[in-house]
Amino acid sequence: MAASGVTTYGKQQMLIISTGLIPPPTLYLALFSTSGDPGGTTTELAVSNYARQPVPFYVVQAGQLANATDITFYSLGTGTFLGQQLLDASTGTTVWCWIDQASSVGFTGPTDLTYPAGTLTLLVS
Repeated sequence: MAASGVTTYGKQQMLIISTGLIPPPTLYLALFSTSGDPGGTTTELAVSNYARQPVPFYVVQAGQLANATDITFYSLGTGTFLGQQLLDASTGTTVWCWIDQASSVGFTGPTDLTYPAGTLTLLVS
């Protein structure tokens, strides 16, 4: 079963953004070979050509954000990932939220991995 969570910091920021008081920031999508749960031990993906990808968001409606453009990891080397995190910088940084796949996703490189525009949504309730 897939698991996910939002950090307190992420929830606070998303609530402010969804009111229209500040514009949505560009966050960064990171892939993990382990769970993305920041409460545990996480291991960011280590394959050739991997780098966190910027994710510009827009407000769909109050309480809902979505990625404004495609997010593509280009020419990844062979590997597997399980967890994902949205962070506020391309290195180091603060976790906004995380999600784990129901099972690991394997890929044979070089390969592109794309999340189409509008498919990565954040709901604040």
